[in-house]
Amino acid sequence: MQDNEAKKMLHGAGPGKARFPSYAILTAENPDCMQLPAAENNKRLEELTSTLASGKYPFRRVKGFYGVTDGAHPEHSVVIGGITRYRASRLSARR
Repeated sequence: MQDNEAKKMLHGAGPGKARFPSYAILTAENPDCMQLPAAENNKRLEELTSTLASGKYPFRRVKGFYGVTDGAHPEHSVVIGGITRYRASRLSARR
């Protein structure tokens, strides 16, 4: 369901008609592929979503796969609409 909501947010105008000129997908979990305890990952995700909720960018929670391509290690992530690469990298650096 979350992935469908993210698609609707990004492509609400229909196929081929992007709502935002840019977007980013970020995770606050397991930085630099270093496995953290679940409680720490949850805290980091809540900090990220709180920061986004107080800003101007719409976002949706999604699951992503980073560093492992077998699909067995999803991480809670956010897709952020309308954010530039620069702003996403700055936000990412704060984590």
